[in-house]
Amino acid sequence: MSNDDPDKINILLIGDAQSGKTSLVKTMELYAEPGLVTHEEFIVQGSSGAADEIMKKTSFRTDLHTLRIRALISGHHHIVDTEKDATELSLDEFNCRLDLEQGNVETSLIHPKSSRQYTFNVFEAPGFRATENLQRKVLAIYKTAVESQIDVHHVLVALAPDPVTSLAPNPVASLAFSPITSTMRTFISGFNNLFPNIFQHMTFVHTKVNYHHLHISNTLFHISIKDKEEQILRLTKKSLSILMIDASQHAEQPIQEAISHNMVRAILQDTTSNRSDCSVLTVAYSRVPTTHPSSPTS
Repeated sequence: MSNDDPDKINILLIGDAQSGKTSLVKTMELYAEPGLVTHEEFIVQGSSGAADEIMKKTSFRTDLHTLRIRALISGHHHIVDTEKDATELSLDEFNCRLDLEQGNVETSLIHPKSSRQYTFNVFEAPGFRATENLQRKVLAIYKTAVESQIDVHHVLVALAPDPVTSLAPNPVASLAFSPITSTMRTFISGFNNLFPNIFQHMTFVHTKVNYHHLHISNTLFHISIKDKEEQILRLTKKSLSILMIDASQHAEQPIQEAISHNMVRAILQDTTSNRSDCSVLTVAYSRVPTTHPSSPTS
């Protein structure tokens, strides 16, 4: 878990199959310096006759500054701060954000200059399935990391809602009544017993959640977060903290897969912090532009 180069962060991304890991990585790429995203693949050997799988590596550099969005509206460029509270927006800024959330305008990201940059290497492990031997898969993933000389500095866990509760008419219910899946519980407890130190640098991220109408004062929401904290605490036997709750951005239409800039930025900031505990990262999702960042601007 040591890091000889503090500006280089290796992140192991794990989660159930179809939990949104690839979408999360693609959104992280929006933070990269233009043209500086690289990809690599590692073979994870299957066990008991199972087919080999792929661990995908995505590398990029970023400065972690707040990203802004350049929106082209009626022939004019408008700059929208993605983190500015809605109550602080001018009428023009509010209309710009509304157009952005509804996907009505052409957008691109602005990557500001910074004095310090980080290199992030995200290793997306194969997803876990309830029908496979998870203990063997954990060992196979760890063996791949060791043989490839990957020093894992941080573990990122994608927590997707239960497939049944995620279809509930109340979007908050998909959070409140969606426990950590049995496959993830098996993985976390097994990994914790084998390699306990790795859980000192860990972030749990809710993915594939519809946050429409969600507000941070919602009782069900807090019950859900508290329940997951207790589950993780029992599995890892580590102290926990909620890193961030940001419900200031809402899409006008439900968007199940979209991931906010604030979430990715918070994840990357969390991986560079000097914590000694686990954290539960929960944010509201919003629409993400599909284009890569533009060149730095003044």
